[in-house]
Amino acid sequence: MFNQSLENWNMSGVTYAKGMLNGARSFDSDISGWDVDQIENTESLFLSTKSLSFGGKILQKWDLPVTGSISYMFAYGHLSFSGDLCTPSWLRTQSFPANRLTAAFTDVPAKVI
Repeated sequence: MFNQSLENWNMSGVTYAKGMLNGARSFDSDISGWDVDQIENTESLFLSTKSLSFGGKILQKWDLPVTGSISYMFAYGHLSFSGDLCTPSWLRTQSFPANRLTAAFTDVPAKVI
């Protein structure tokens, strides 16, 4: 089980985060302030995460590259989400085609987005 604070991680130079926290049993670190502008691949980043809450924060400030891969970013992590992952207004600001957003949230309860 990994549940350390990642709030102060410098992500400004990261371009590849595929599967970084895939399958985490419990993750409650505020990562809402991460600079993700350069990350081109967040595919499966939180895939199958069992308990996810981001310290009660949401990913409102995340601005992912439109050309990046977000497939299954939050998919199948449906056992114990706490709070919201993001807001509908944030989703509208992301310029991803609808089918890519759908894939990112496959089998995630509607209440969390």
